[in-house]
Amino acid sequence: MSVHLPTERERLQAAYARRDHPGRYEPTMPDQIALRRARGATWARALARRAHFLGTVLEVGCGSGGVVRWAVDAGADSVIGVDVLQDRLRAADEAHGVGHYVLGDGTELPLRNATVDTAICSTLFSSVLDDRVAAAISAEIDRVLIPSGVVLWFDFFRENPWNADVRAVRSAKVRALFPQYEMHLERVVLAPPIARRLGHHPGLASALERIPSLRTHLAGALWKNPDPQGRG
Repeated sequence: MSVHLPTERERLQAAYARRDHPGRYEPTMPDQIALRRARGATWARALARRAHFLGTVLEVGCGSGGVVRWAVDAGADSVIGVDVLQDRLRAADEAHGVGHYVLGDGTELPLRNATVDTAICSTLFSSVLDDRVAAAISAEIDRVLIPSGVVLWFDFFRENPWNADVRAVRSAKVRALFPQYEMHLERVVLAPPIARRLGHHPGLASALERIPSLRTHLAGALWKNPDPQGRG
C-alpha cells in the first residue's frame, strides 16, 4: 500500500487553514506596526550602505502583500510577488492593488536568469521545514538575481515552541543557504509574545527591544558579490 506524503505546498495550506488566531497578524496591531518599522528601517540602512536601488524586486512567499507594498513605496521599478497559495495572492491584490502577483513555487520561479535586482525573503525559510526544498528555493533565488543583486532578509532565529509549523533560521543556516554571499544581519524585533502584551505601552516595548536577548528576528542584506570598496 502506498502512502501519500504531503508536499510543502499541501503542508502550508493545512497550516494556514488551522490557524487559531486569525487576527494576530492584522497590520493595525501595535506589535505588527513595530515589526514592520524595524524591518523597513533595517533594510533601508542595508541598501543605503551600498547605494543599491531596489530596481526589479521579487518577493518569494509574498503572502498578504505587505512587503510588496513596502517595496513599491520604497521606489522599486517593479515588484513581483510569488506565493503557493492562491487565496493569499487574491487577498494581497485586493488589499494593496500594487505589484504583480504570481501563483508559483519557489523551487521553480517563473523568471529568466539574472533578471531581478533585489530578492526579498521575509519569514520565508522559517516556514519551509524540508531542507531539500529550502536549498532548491535559495538556488532559484540565486539564479534569477543579477550578479550585483541583493537578498533582503527578515526571519526569526529563535524557536517557537508553540508552533510546530515553523522553525528558527539561525545565521549558520542562512550562510548554508547562501554560501557565496556577503552577509550583514542584525538582531531586531522584541519577542512577539511580549510585544503583543505591551501593545498599549509602546514606550516600554521600545525600551525592552533595546535588550539583545529579547530580540527574535534577523534582518538585513545578503550581497551576491562582495563589496569591492569594503563597505559593511
